[in-house]
Amino acid sequence: MTTKSRQISVRVLPETDLWLGERAGDPAKKADFVRRLIEREMARDREENLLEVFNKAAAELTDGDRAERDALLGAFAANEETPKRAKGRK
Repeated sequence: MTTKSRQISVRVLPETDLWLGERAGDPAKKADFVRRLIEREMARDREENLLEVFNKAAAELTDGDRAERDALLGAFAANEETPKRAKGRK
């Protein structure tokens, strides 16, 4: 199922309209430029929300959780640093 796009009408001051036209590169492309601005702002909001979730989760970590994570990451890093031997070579 596809979502139908909605159209809105926005009134802006003449200097804002001029700025939009300059930023869009062509007055006919102002609507697309505004759409991209809105999409960027929405993405920024989603990133901020995720950051809040991660920060909250990090704040709830115990010393035991951190020690377990460090042990697992240390084991992984040690495994990555060990060079692989070619088959048949000792």
